[in-house]
Amino acid sequence: MLSEYLTQIHDTKHANTVAAICSRFVIIPFDVKCASLAANLFSIGKELRQGGIPGGRACLRADTLIIASAKMYGAKVFYSDDDDCVKLAGQVMTAKKLPDQPNTLFE
Repeated sequence: MLSEYLTQIHDTKHANTVAAICSRFVIIPFDVKCASLAANLFSIGKELRQGGIPGGRACLRADTLIIASAKMYGAKVFYSDDDDCVKLAGQVMTAKKLPDQPNTLFE
């Protein structure tokens, strides 16, 4: 989610950062349909993940928002480098680990 990314950016640079991201990606709204699916995924995710891990609930919540948004706006395949996220996304769509990329991909 864009907000998650922006937490690492100083607020004086938000406008320029958002403009740069929007020029390269489609930023979709989080709506009622996304919220409903995210709530369902949160329930599923609590059963799939080990409890008692510091920050685990917050991570699960963020994952559900991202997965629900992707699904509700038509994503067919979900990619992540996080095994738990891939497992959860796999409950509602095809989910895969990110493929290995060369370090020179964007050079």
